[in-house]
Amino acid sequence: MALHLFRRLNKMILSFLSIANAALYDPDLSWRTLETNNFRIHFHGGEEQLAEEMAVVAEAAFIELTEELKWTPKDPTEVVLVDNTDSANGYATFLPINTIVIFVTAPEGNSTLALYEDWNDAIMTHELTHILHMDTVEGAAVVFRKALGRIIAVNGLAPAWIIEGQATMQETWKTNAGRGRGTVPDMIKRTATINDAFPPLGNMDGFQTQWPSGNIRYLFGQDFMNYIATTQGEYVWTDWNHKYGEGLIYLLPSKKVLGDNLPNLYKEWKASMESRYQEQIHWIEKEGLTEHTLISEPGLSCSGIALSPDGEKLLYSCYSITSGSNVYIANADGSDPEIELKGIYATDITWRSDSNAFAYSAKRTVNRFNLYSDVYLRKIGGGGNMLTMAKRARNPEFSREGDRLLVVTNEFQNNQLAELRIDQRYDVLTNNSDHTQYSTPRYSPDGEWIALSVWQEGQRDLWIYDKEGQPQRRITYDTAIEIDPEWSADGQRLYFSSDRTGIFNLYAIDLAQEHLWQVTNVSTGAFKPTVTPDQDRIIFSLYQEYGFAIADMNNAPENWKDRGILPKPYGYNTALSTFLPSKPLPDLPKSKARKPNDPEYNWWECLKKKRDSTDSGKKQSSDQLVTETLSYPGLTGLGGPFQFLHQHGQGAWGIPHENLWTGEFSEEPSGPILQEAAELHTEKKEEQEYEFSFPVSEYRPGKTILPTFIVPGIFRTPFGMLFSLGTSGTDTLRQHIYTASTNYRTDSGFLGWSLSYAYNKKIPIFSVGAYAGTVPYGNLYLTTESKSGPWIPSVTSTDVRYWDKRIRTYAQVSYGLDSLRSVFGRWNGTLRTPWIPQEQVFSLMGMQLWKGSIPLPDNAYRPFLPTRGFLSSISGGWRYTKGLSYGRSISAEDSRLISIVGELHSPYIGSFVLNDQDQWIPFTQLQVTGEWREYKSLPWKSNHVLAAKGAVGVSAGDGERYGSFRLGGDFGESGLNTIPEEWRALRGYFPASVSGNSFYLGSVEYRMPIIWFDRGVNTYPLFLRYISASFFVDVGNAFDEFYNIGRRPLVGMGAEVKTSIVVSWGQGLTLRTGYGFSPVGDGIPIGALEGFYFWLGSSF
Repeated sequence: MALHLFRRLNKMILSFLSIANAALYDPDLSWRTLETNNFRIHFHGGEEQLAEEMAVVAEAAFIELTEELKWTPKDPTEVVLVDNTDSANGYATFLPINTIVIFVTAPEGNSTLALYEDWNDAIMTHELTHILHMDTVEGAAVVFRKALGRIIAVNGLAPAWIIEGQATMQETWKTNAGRGRGTVPDMIKRTATINDAFPPLGNMDGFQTQWPSGNIRYLFGQDFMNYIATTQGEYVWTDWNHKYGEGLIYLLPSKKVLGDNLPNLYKEWKASMESRYQEQIHWIEKEGLTEHTLISEPGLSCSGIALSPDGEKLLYSCYSITSGSNVYIANADGSDPEIELKGIYATDITWRSDSNAFAYSAKRTVNRFNLYSDVYLRKIGGGGNMLTMAKRARNPEFSREGDRLLVVTNEFQNNQLAELRIDQRYDVLTNNSDHTQYSTPRYSPDGEWIALSVWQEGQRDLWIYDKEGQPQRRITYDTAIEIDPEWSADGQRLYFSSDRTGIFNLYAIDLAQEHLWQVTNVSTGAFKPTVTPDQDRIIFSLYQEYGFAIADMNNAPENWKDRGILPKPYGYNTALSTFLPSKPLPDLPKSKARKPNDPEYNWWECLKKKRDSTDSGKKQSSDQLVTETLSYPGLTGLGGPFQFLHQHGQGAWGIPHENLWTGEFSEEPSGPILQEAAELHTEKKEEQEYEFSFPVSEYRPGKTILPTFIVPGIFRTPFGMLFSLGTSGTDTLRQHIYTASTNYRTDSGFLGWSLSYAYNKKIPIFSVGAYAGTVPYGNLYLTTESKSGPWIPSVTSTDVRYWDKRIRTYAQVSYGLDSLRSVFGRWNGTLRTPWIPQEQVFSLMGMQLWKGSIPLPDNAYRPFLPTRGFLSSISGGWRYTKGLSYGRSISAEDSRLISIVGELHSPYIGSFVLNDQDQWIPFTQLQVTGEWREYKSLPWKSNHVLAAKGAVGVSAGDGERYGSFRLGGDFGESGLNTIPEEWRALRGYFPASVSGNSFYLGSVEYRMPIIWFDRGVNTYPLFLRYISASFFVDVGNAFDEFYNIGRRPLVGMGAEVKTSIVVSWGQGLTLRTGYGFSPVGDGIPIGALEGFYFWLGSSF
């Protein structure tokens, strides 16, 4: 069981340790710890009030949930509160100890999380359920936990919909709100059900690329589990946790606990959902559905709708699983759409009054540690600039004069209104400390008033503020969610979206009479009303089974439904007519006529536009992933201090202990990448005076740093397998990380080990380590005396492979210059001695297992031996990486990676080797390597990619035996493979076919998807993603002297098929099967069986 869990936890270490992240949290933050009976809450400056509030709700939730789930953790749960993102999020992990991380921002009004009474209570209930659920072990599992530690967590290896559905269910049961009661989640489930898009049981884990993708495990998982609990009793899932927690992984106790298997129960639940929503649709249709026309491409999921003030142009932002995010501009009726901003997902867009420029908000990485929303200005057709820098500003709204912008800012779970003037003055208009949340503020046409949606004390209602940001009148006061206010052009009406009937529809308030009208009647959900200046049409966001579409309808008040006089909130007597324009409004200027680009201006872009249009009908997902990051020397990989860091909380799919650095809901930067503005001045989050009710002290990392588990592992080597046992430890804030491991190689019989430590608190990262292992070479050669004539030694080969035993120590410093570039410096010392397997123990499945080593024979032929001695070097490197992949990508796309590394060996720092007479001699060598990778999206078909790699290495000075570089082999890049560092793959040739002190290597691949399955089967721990194919050509050579650079290169070519799957309900794997051959030279001839190969991971 532990092995499978180790593989599952091995997924996303590299993406977590991207160049953008040095320390896990901003080094400028000062941390303190608040302790309660059952929690240690770690918080930074400015979060004092939040820490106190969280302590109260955490203890209350602990009492309820431990009683409900019948489990009490042995030790206090660690809680980290951090305010480094403008997205509501959090995650829980049981490794190395029970830890909850909460990103304290509260959700916005159109989120699936929007219905909450107290956000701290809601998210703590959800995450604490994870802790209690995954920590539960019974029976034999208790014995295994005592032996292997916290890696034994049977409930941590369960279908994701059971893990997340249970937490979402408790979040609903134990609070007065939650997603189980939310109208946005209900909209998603209803729309999927009535449009034949109900997720199969095998897709309930949310790994599918189609919307609603990751939301499935939360929303549908909660509903399914709640259905079973309703029919079989409230504690049925508590019984499940304890029964599964004492059993074996993968053997779900369905019949023992539920009385039936899950597929049968799923069918019953699905039938109940169909019945429920069919009845809803019957009553909705009885009222008469609103007629509308979709004007966005079917399949695109869009937001940020904005009609220009002159009514001529329409802006909106859309996401595609095949081509990512873009901001589009079109005619007012949606015709002739074109990309205005590529690669940007703008959540809010506002036009300047001259209709020639607009502002938008998008999230981006700030100073490497933060995901902040900022506001940008864009002129139509090109040009623009940042309007805010790390101000955490969103929801921009231009004034009628165009000289100022109203924005909403976020910090410490409090929203403020702020005004940004054209002279860059930035004034905060409010001073909230009660967790008030604002969204979509809108100036009245005369600029005197602001209509906005406000969350306070558990309710989200409409308000009117004055232009100075002071509240003047509450418009609605009820349990419904009211969002997206929009004034009519004449200021006589206020349009908005509300779920007051249980379904989001558009409404209008006649301000003079304070009369409420229902404008739409839809079966899904209607949002974001935008009324044309002549008030004849309404453009709005309409939910579909694939996401949010843009719809157009006639604005016909005669068809509206009369909802009566709007109730006046108690204590607010000001008439709404007070906020009508007091004088006639001047006409707005007309913009320049829009001229769509000539489609023939660029054949490449023309093909891509045609490609995206053709593929846009596919169902979409909101998940966008950054390209996979490569490992750092000395930090990642076997023996590095970050080898096990993935076990402490980051992963691919957003389930507990499998989270991206922003939490359960992955949200990557959506704004422009501004390399020159990577370092921005941000106000330091200073500690505040606060009267706590609990003991508070400075953060002490030593309290949680001891190791808590042992991890077994299996890795593939070129000639066998490597079995390992490892452990690691880290404190709660990941400031100190260490690992220790031991391993056994079947092919050499060597018992290896490793120790490492990283200081991860500051920029840069400091790390040290030591490890021992073996590297294979050719057979051992011996000299023998000739039996005829004078004494002439002859050299004969033995059947015993020579292994290079390496004991390596290192010290390294790594520094991220910005989100794209990094540098490192390193000292490395390696003792290289012979390792000759002593005896073969036995053969297992074709693998020879060896034991021990014999000394190097006196008659070993020294000139054929690899380098022996102690190699000491200093090195440094620079790396640049940038790129994206999308929901349907089978490779990095439009990406680039460049790296340069230099290394110097010198006797002045202790570098000496043995010569053929076994005498120590100085060793001096300068080695420089470089690599450049490009991944180019091809225009004629979505997600077809041309991938190219070029690499060179040059050594000057003393040469190593068998060279510094060895070319040949079909291995690739995977954390589950261990390959000697001097080896370079060149398919079509055997491993290390050619060696030298310099090399060049080029690879080109055409990659294309073959079929997308996007399908799991029932509750089996297997999800099929896709099959892709590639055709490759590899060219390279290695040599000792530069005059040999012109000799005939090694050329390999062939094809590969990759199968992408998800196993163990969360571990992504790529199975790479290929055939390589050499059309010329001494490589593998075409037709030879040796050309077939199978590996995990990608080629590059």
